[in-house]
Amino acid sequence: MMKYYFFTLRDFKKEVGENVRMYGMLNSLAAQGHEVVFLSNAEDYKSFHPAIQQVCIGYDFQEKRKMQGLLALFPASVVYQQFRPLFSKIEAAIERAGVGRMPVCFFDYMDNTIGYLLKAKGIIQSYVNDIHGISTIEQSYQRSIASSSYQRLVHSWKYFLVNSLDRKVFEGAAGLIYGSSSMQKYYEQMYRLDGKQSFVIPYLVGDDALKRQPDAARQRELKAELGLTEQDFVVLFIGTYKQTGGMDDLIKAFDLLHRDIAASKLIMIGGGPIKDDCVKLAQQLPAADAIHFISHIPYAEMATYQSLAHVIVCPDKENPFSQHVVHVKYFDALISGRLVINGAFDSVKEINKNEELSLTFKPSDVADLHAKLAYCRDHYEELCRKYAGVKEYMAQHLTYNAYVKNLRFNTTPSSN
Repeated sequence: MMKYYFFTLRDFKKEVGENVRMYGMLNSLAAQGHEVVFLSNAEDYKSFHPAIQQVCIGYDFQEKRKMQGLLALFPASVVYQQFRPLFSKIEAAIERAGVGRMPVCFFDYMDNTIGYLLKAKGIIQSYVNDIHGISTIEQSYQRSIASSSYQRLVHSWKYFLVNSLDRKVFEGAAGLIYGSSSMQKYYEQMYRLDGKQSFVIPYLVGDDALKRQPDAARQRELKAELGLTEQDFVVLFIGTYKQTGGMDDLIKAFDLLHRDIAASKLIMIGGGPIKDDCVKLAQQLPAADAIHFISHIPYAEMATYQSLAHVIVCPDKENPFSQHVVHVKYFDALISGRLVINGAFDSVKEINKNEELSLTFKPSDVADLHAKLAYCRDHYEELCRKYAGVKEYMAQHLTYNAYVKNLRFNTTPSSN
């Protein structure tokens, strides 16, 4: 059995997608009999495997962007001293945990930065970064859609900062955990990462999600509240309303479907910066009365809402980020037992070869999305038979249990 040290500044008080990954990896390793030590700000451990050794950092840090910006521009010694109260707490936690010369895996983007600083100051010998996104792509995209010269300048400056930060942090790591092979190729082309350990672990769902069942009583209440009938063909979206999310494309595609199939409903669940725009769009369409908007729901209730649907759509627009990262909402959809439609991104094709797990559409193509929705409606029984074994496949092959078996960190300190 192996011994693992993991680190995050998160306190787990908010229910967010990043928590699912941490629970999944830590709990899977502990369940397999490995010794897992977790340094964090968590105080409630009910969602963690009981065998995990918890070490509380005890510091509520609120200057994450400031630290990252400073490290992009200045040496580690300057930044470390600037945040001495935080690092005093971290150093004490590291000593209590007995890290010694063992590598430490840092989970979040902010955590990755701290790993670099601790290594630079000799507090730890080496670190592994679990990469949760691609900041350079995000800033490039924001720059490309900026509506003014000032905004383009701002995002150009932010791109410079995140690129400088990522170069330091990732090139200093002993190992990197990527969300997909496509993400790995991107970073290996961007930075000097030769000789580092590399692992590919998608942003999967935890074992607890596979065990969840719909609440029958709540299901009946929701059907009554939304006016759903046995004749309705129900389309569902659950996620964050963001510019690349494609929710407007889904609304337009559903409007086309509704013109042909009056007994159809669209349920949109979530919140985000462009939700108001999506609501306004829906109100202007003939299908307005068939589109229902619901605010955030607890993650534990997702299975009940999914049970209302015939098909779940992940409608993300064409964008570089989705080409490299499979969003967790896709895996959440796959375990529902419902038909799933997702954009045909390179990252998704790694998982969903030849549409074995779900149907795909051309991202940002409303007509193609409409065609796939209509196809699901017209061939529903046939498609249900085709995809009947998806949840079982997920349980066997697409869980953290399956992926962490290959997670073996080198104990020899990095030469960086």
